[in-house]
Amino acid sequence: MISPKRVRSIYTLTPREAAKGIASRIVYSQYYIFLYLVLAALSTTTVVLSITEGCPGLAFYILEIIVNLAMIAEVSIRYIAFGKVSFAAAGIC
Repeated sequence: MISPKRVRSIYTLTPREAAKGIASRIVYSQYYIFLYLVLAALSTTTVVLSITEGCPGLAFYILEIIVNLAMIAEVSIRYIAFGKVSFAAAGIC
């Protein structure tokens, strides 16, 4: 039996448009500000740990991994939300 074709409405969002919408909502939310505050606190903590300890311990490396992953997530969300426009304005592309 032949399955019926899916009829797409002209108002249906593409997956790319849906991802861009979700990323934009994240960028303009209170959570994004919270993410920056957490990143600042973690970065300050890693600086303090690197100054106080002669040889960085396990806590330092774990915090560095968390900070780096959060920064990669932040840049990815910003790239999805704004596309190449924000990077071109910053002189990166």
